[in-house]
Amino acid sequence: MPSVMIKTQLFKRYAPLVLTIAAIFIAAFFSSLPLLIPSESLQRMMSQAVQEQTGSTPTFKEVRVSFLPTPVLHLTHFSLEPAGPDSNIPSIKADKATFRPVLFSLLMGKPSLAHVVLSNATIQYVWREPGSDFAKTVSFEHVSFDLWNFRSNKPIRFRVKAKFLSDSDNVNLSGTFTIDFKNFRPKDLIAKAQVSIDALELSKLASWWRSPLPIDFKKGTFSSSTQIIKRAGISQLDVKGSAVLKDLIYEMSPKSAPSVEGDYQVKYQAQIDLESGALILNEGTTFATPFGPFEAEGRFNVFKTSVEEVLVKSNALHLETFPQYILPFEKIIPVNLGLSGESQLDFFVKGQPELLVVNSRIDLTKASLAYSKYFSKSSGVPLFLKSDMKLVIGRGLRGDFSADFEQASLKGSLVGLDLATGQGEMTILTNKFSIKGWEQYFPLLRQFELSGAVKILTSVKGNFNRFKEARVMNNISLDHLEARSKTGARIYDVNGSIDFGPLDSELKGVRFGVGHSQFSLDGKMFWEPNRKGLVILRSEQLKVLDLVSELRKIDEALQLSGKKVDWRSVEAAVTGVFSPDESLDDFESHIAFSENHLMIPDLYFNVFGGRVSGQAMFDFKSAPSSVITFELDRLSFARMYATQGQPVIEGNLFATAQLKSDGPFDAGWLDRLKGTGSLAVANGEFHSFDLLGGLGKIAELAPLGSFKSGKTRFSDVRGDFEIESKKIKTGNLLLVSDDFQVEAAGDIGFDGNLNFRLSLYLAPALGQSVNSNLPQNARLGPIPILLTGPISNPSIHQDPMLIQTFLESLVRDQFSKITSRWFAPSSVATQENAKNQVPQKSTTAQPASLEQALLDSGFNLLEQFLSQKKSSS
Repeated sequence: MPSVMIKTQLFKRYAPLVLTIAAIFIAAFFSSLPLLIPSESLQRMMSQAVQEQTGSTPTFKEVRVSFLPTPVLHLTHFSLEPAGPDSNIPSIKADKATFRPVLFSLLMGKPSLAHVVLSNATIQYVWREPGSDFAKTVSFEHVSFDLWNFRSNKPIRFRVKAKFLSDSDNVNLSGTFTIDFKNFRPKDLIAKAQVSIDALELSKLASWWRSPLPIDFKKGTFSSSTQIIKRAGISQLDVKGSAVLKDLIYEMSPKSAPSVEGDYQVKYQAQIDLESGALILNEGTTFATPFGPFEAEGRFNVFKTSVEEVLVKSNALHLETFPQYILPFEKIIPVNLGLSGESQLDFFVKGQPELLVVNSRIDLTKASLAYSKYFSKSSGVPLFLKSDMKLVIGRGLRGDFSADFEQASLKGSLVGLDLATGQGEMTILTNKFSIKGWEQYFPLLRQFELSGAVKILTSVKGNFNRFKEARVMNNISLDHLEARSKTGARIYDVNGSIDFGPLDSELKGVRFGVGHSQFSLDGKMFWEPNRKGLVILRSEQLKVLDLVSELRKIDEALQLSGKKVDWRSVEAAVTGVFSPDESLDDFESHIAFSENHLMIPDLYFNVFGGRVSGQAMFDFKSAPSSVITFELDRLSFARMYATQGQPVIEGNLFATAQLKSDGPFDAGWLDRLKGTGSLAVANGEFHSFDLLGGLGKIAELAPLGSFKSGKTRFSDVRGDFEIESKKIKTGNLLLVSDDFQVEAAGDIGFDGNLNFRLSLYLAPALGQSVNSNLPQNARLGPIPILLTGPISNPSIHQDPMLIQTFLESLVRDQFSKITSRWFAPSSVATQENAKNQVPQKSTTAQPASLEQALLDSGFNLLEQFLSQKKSSS
C-alpha cells in the first residue's frame, strides 16, 4: 500500500515534465520538417511516386506545400497523360490536385501516397476494340476524386463523383481495391465497389456514340446501381445490381412511327472471369418490361464474343403489345392479327458469332388469338409454336419450326433466310388433320358443325420483307368435308384439292353436295399479266327449290353483314315456276371473272322437258353494265306451271333474246333492262282467256258463242319482242290455229298485266257460220278486239275505234273490206318448224362488248385447258 502511494506521487511529479518535453520534441520535429524535407524535394518525390504507380509523369503550373499538420503538396492545373498509345492509364486534368504522402515512407526516402484529391477534374479514357480500328473516348467531367492509401498491395479506398453527358453529377463510384501496380495480375486484385449512374439521357448517349445506330432515341433515360466484388486468389468478378430505362420512346431507322413510351428494368447477378473472359449470368436475373416479365441465365465469353448458352423465360408475356414497344415486330405480326392474354416463352441460344443455335418455344394456351373476323381462338385452347434455328454470321437464318393446334400438326423448314436482304425460302407441311369442332374458331361458321379432314402444303421463295412479291405456292387437299348448320343446311362430301401459285391457281376435282344436289367444280385462275379466272360448275341433277332453301339456310347461318338477300321474294319467284320435283338436269355453267368483269361464257341445262343455254357479262367499271343472251329450246309450259294447278298457258316454248342493262347490278337493274328477241310456242293453248267465246258476246258474231270452250287453242305462236321499262313489247305477234289466226301488238308487264290490240281472222268454216254469204275459202277479218288485264284472268273487249266499221261491213255484206284469202297451214305446226321460226343466235346480233370481252380475255384458253383436264380424267 505505501509503495503504490509512492508511485502515484512520483507520476504526478514527473508527468507534466514528460508531456512538456514530448510536446517540445513534436513541435520541434514538425517545425523542422521544412528543413528535413525541402519543398523541392517533396515535389520531386511526389512526382516520382505518381510515376512509379502509373508509369506517367504529371505536369502542373503552381505548387504550394503545407507541412502542418503533415506535409501536403497542392498543385494547380494538374495533368496526367498516358505514357503511350497502348497505356491503360486515362488522361486526367484537374483544376486542383492535393497529394498527401505517408510521412514515415517520406522520411525513409520511399514516398507513397496516403491521400490524393482531384477537384473539378476531367478524366478521359480511350476505349479501343481489340483487332479493329474502332476507338471511343469516354469522358467524365466535373470529377471529384478522393483516393486514400494509394500504395501497391495495400487497400486503397476511393470515392468519385462525376458528370457524364449531363449538366449535373450523375456518376458515383466508391469502394476499396488492392492492386500490385508493378506486377498486375487479375487474380491478385481485391476490390469492392459501388457504381451508380443517374438519369443519363439516351439521346445524348447516342450522339456521343456517333456511329450509326439502327434506332433513334426520342426520349428516355438510363439509370443503374451496381455492386462489384473481387476476392483475392481468383479471377472472378461478382457483379450485382439493377438498371432502368425510363420513359423510353424511339424510332427505327429509316424513319418509322415512334414506339409507345415504356419503362424497362433489369436486376442482374453475374460473374465475370477477368482472365478467360467468361461471363456467367446467374439464375435470378430478371427483366420487367411493358409486355411482361422475363427471367434469364446464361454463359458468355466476352473475349471470344461467344455464347455458351443463354436461356430466357417468361410466363406472362403479352405478345399483343410487342409491335408497340419492339418496332421490328410490326413487320412480323400481321396488322389484322389480334392477340391478348398471357403467353409463355422459352428462348435458348448458344454458339459462336459465326454460328448461333437458336431454339424457342411459345405456349399460347392462355392467350386469345384472332385474325380479322375470320379466325378466333379463345384462352384455354392449346397452341404451341416451336423453332430450332441456326444463325450464320449474324444474317443467314435456317432451320425447322412447328406448330401444334388441336389435331393439326404443322412442320416447317426454313431453307435459308438472309436477314440483311430478306431473301429466303421456306416450306410448310401439315398432317391430314380433322376439323371436327373447328367451327368454334371461325366466327362465320359458328352456326355449323364441321367434320372431315384437310392437308396443307405451302412453299415460299423470295423477299420476305416484301411478302406480297414473294413466290408463294399452296396446295390444300379436302377429304370428305361437311358443314351442317343449326338451321338444317348441309354441305357435304367436299373432296378435291386447291392449288394457289404466283402465276396461277387451280381447282382440281372439287366435288360437293348441297341438299339433294351434287356438284363438281373445276377452275383455273391466272394472276399475270392481268388477273382472270374461269370455273366450271356442273351438276347432273340440280334440285332448284331444294337448293334455294339450302342456300337460304346457309346464308342465315353465316350471319354475314352487309346487304341481305330477300330470300322470301326469291323463293316466291322460284316456287311460282318450279315444282318440288323439278330439277335442272345436266347443268353446266362456265363462270369467268377478271378485275372488272364477271362473265358466263356458257350456261346450259335441261329443264321442263327442254334445254336452256345462254351467255352473260357483267361489267363493273366506272360505268357498269350487264349483257345477257339466252336460247330456250322446247320448254314445256305445262311443266313450268305445274305448281299452279291449271297453267295459264300450255305448249312448248322456243325463244332467243339479247338483254342489256346499264348501271350496277342493284335494285334498279330491272328498271334499266332493255333487250330484243324472238319467240315461238308450238301446239298449245291459253287457259286464262277464250277468244272465240269473247267474240260470241258481240251480237253480230253471236254464232261463235257455240264454240265457247273457256280456252284458246293454237298450233303456233311466234313473233319478235323488245324489253324496256319492265315491259315486253311486240308489234308482230302471230297466233295460228285451225279455226282462226291472230295478229297482235302490245305488251305484257313484268307484273303479268296484258295490254294487247288483236286483229283476229276467222277460218272460212267459222266465217260462214257468222254469215253464210261469205265467199268460199275466204277468211273473215280483221276483227279488232282488245285483250287487257292480268295474264291469269284477262278481259276481252271490242276495239271501240274500229269494231263498228267492221260490223257495218259485215251486216251490209261488203266483204271486200273484211275478207281476205285463207292460207291454211300446210300441216299442223310441229315443234321442229316452230323452233325454226325462231331466229337463232348470231354473232352479228350479239352485243360487240360481250363478244370482244370473251375474245380479249383469253377465257377460250382457260376453257380449252379445263376441257383437256376433264377429258384426261
